[in-house]
Amino acid sequence: MQLKASPTALLAAHEINIDTAHALAAEGIEQVQRLTTLHLMSARAATADGAHHAQAVLAARNTPAFLQAQADSLEPQLEHGVAYLRGVSEIASSAHEQFVAITDDWIARLKESLTSAMSEASSAASAGPEAMLVALQSATDVAANLYDKIGESSARSAAPLALEAAEAEKTVQPAPRSSRTAKTTVPAAPDDEG
Repeated sequence: MQLKASPTALLAAHEINIDTAHALAAEGIEQVQRLTTLHLMSARAATADGAHHAQAVLAARNTPAFLQAQADSLEPQLEHGVAYLRGVSEIASSAHEQFVAITDDWIARLKESLTSAMSEASSAASAGPEAMLVALQSATDVAANLYDKIGESSARSAAPLALEAAEAEKTVQPAPRSSRTAKTTVPAAPDDEG
């Protein structure tokens, strides 16, 4: 005996998939926009530092002044590199969190839809396919439990990485700036919520 899904159940499943695809695409575009903004701000800061460095080198009247100008240009470059990597890391972490949240919602909605469709099919079916419906429900429960365990495992494995990143950030202490060092900094990427 065949079990047929009702048109409303199929429509609901397709709607869930379309909503999820839209949410993932919108989130991806938002994260690309944040990353592009970070790239532009970093490029502006690097250009300003390059101009300042060129002025300092051209203003050097002797070898020691030239070497000092060269040495003074290294610190801002390192600081901008660290700020850029920190910004990229924050954007990647935010994107990961949002994608996981969207995916979790998608899985939960699909599970509800499947449960509803199975309930509807079992009430509409004769007594014969009950074993098949029970097996399908059992498989759904096993898949949901497996997904939950994978999510927990992923969260546990990501926690040490976040801790290592925080510890590494604490160990990076910028040296005091000299008066000849550029004062421009790379601003943080905008965090648009909404």
